[in-house]
Formats: sequence, C-alpha cells, structure tokens
Amino acid sequence: MADTNSRAKHLTFAINYGFASGPVHSKKLRKLAAQAGFKQAPITKADIVIAHSAGCWLLPSDIRPKLIIYVGMPLATGRAQHIWLRANLASFKEGNTRHNLSTRVKNTYYGLRQPRRNLRIVREAKHKIGHPTLFSNVLAVFIANRRDLWPKSDTRQAALLAEQQWAFISLPGNHDDIWEKPERYVAIMEHYGKILAQTDR
Repeated sequence: MADTNSRAKHLTFAINYGFASGPVHSKKLRKLAAQAGFKQAPITKADIVIAHSAGCWLLPSDIRPKLIIYVGMPLATGRAQHIWLRANLASFKEGNTRHNLSTRVKNTYYGLRQPRRNLRIVREAKHKIGHPTLFSNVLAVFIANRRDLWPKSDTRQAALLAEQQWAFISLPGNHDDIWEKPERYVAIMEHYGKILAQTDR
C-alpha cells in the first residue's frame, strides 16, 4: 500500500480552462494538489488533465494523459448566452458577496487578458457545445455538479454519454465549485491516482 501511495503522488497534472478563466482561479487547487504530491506539467506531458467548462472541447487532440477529469462539460441545449446568464445568477445567489466579487474580478481579468481565446469560445460555442474532445483508452471522470446548469441536457447527455465508459460524479456545488471547493477535486485526483498506480504495476 505504501508503494501505491508513493507512486500515485508522483503523477503530474495540467488544467485546461474554460471561458474567461485561468491560473488565478486555480491557485488554491494547484497549491492543494502540490501538497498532495502532484506536480504541475504542460498539458502535452501531464498524467492527469482537468478540463473545466469550455476547456472540455478545447483539449489538444494529440495529448495522451492517463486520466481526464471533465468538470462542468457544456451540454445544455438552448442559447448559450441565456444559459450563461442563468448559471451566473444561480452562482451569485448561493455565494457570499466577497467571493462573488473576487470571482467577477478574476473573470474580468481573463476577459481582458485573453480576448482572442474568449472570442473563439463564443464563436465556436454554437457548434462545440456537446462535442468535447474524447480519447479512447483513457480513464475518464465526468463531474456534473447539482447546481450546475451547463452539463444538463437530456438529449445530448444521453446521446453523448450512453456509450462512454466513464465514472460519473455529482457534487453539491455550482459551475465554479472546482475553484471554490478545490479540496473535493484534489481528493478525486488522489483516489484515481492510486488506481493508476495499481494498474501501472
């Protein structure tokens, strides 16, 4: 068991961010992951890839991770701007004022810092929602949080997920729960890291 834990904690990870987000959002998650023994790496070399929101369909097709964790994959049908507004209102209502303000500042920062990437996401949303980058023979975890509107679509979810042999997890949070409660996601990384260590032996 000690050997398994040790090997699990030498895994590397990378994060693929969604719309108007970046490393400032994931500061706490990356700190906790480092404390758990994971090391950050470029996405092309990472053992574990965490894809959040639009990052689920912006993954490079040439990566070969051992594990992909899809968080808040956009599947919801309807006009993207309406879903975005409803999702943000729901998040605002359940969060505290200080946290909401902090999140808006971070989103604004990345909205201004990476305009071309954000514009690309907006333009491609019509065609990309419900079409994530998928990988064969890669362990995958699909996280759809209970108060997150983006991964919820009866038709698309059924069609896309029916044939995928993924692990499905529902957490009691919203779309940005990964940044608000990062300890939950690091615990998931640790759990599956141990599984990967066992299968690599």
